[in-house]
Amino acid sequence: TLGPVFLIWFSDRGQWLRWLPSRRQIQPALLALVLVAVCLLVVWLAGRLTESRFLPAVLLLPLAPVLWAAVRYGEKGASGAILVVTVILTWRTLNAPSLFSTEPVDRSVLVLQLFLMGLSIPVLLLGALIDELRRATQTTRTLAASLLRAQDDERRRIARDLHDSTGQNLIAATLIAGRIHP
Repeated sequence: TLGPVFLIWFSDRGQWLRWLPSRRQIQPALLALVLVAVCLLVVWLAGRLTESRFLPAVLLLPLAPVLWAAVRYGEKGASGAILVVTVILTWRTLNAPSLFSTEPVDRSVLVLQLFLMGLSIPVLLLGALIDELRRATQTTRTLAASLLRAQDDERRRIARDLHDSTGQNLIAATLIAGRIHP
């Protein structure tokens, strides 16, 4: 859980030094608050539904905000959301009655790790895929702009050549016509 966060978030150190909070950070902050609230709701509900068949559905409640973070913010959103879910659910498993009360504590932690692994791998891959798609889109836009500039430059060159050669041909024709008809 911590590996992707450090590798993804701290790979571009220069941006962290220039970071200043702005209104653009309102949506990620709200998303983080929603995710924390959903995780706390899961912890609260899981304490009451430990023997219930609804426990798997309750454990998947954070999936919607986690997916939104991955889709909206790519790798950084996915890794940050997975970190929030992992910290809260691990804290609950270690400090309170286990989310999986039918299991001993050591096995409960193992089950939680497997659950988090099953959640985090596809979400991190989705975030990476979305970032790659955004980079490909930006590259395509850059190449299209470059192609349009090259076409425009070529049109200007052809127009200039036509203008220059046509003007020279007209002057030459005028001079030849002037010699023929004195």
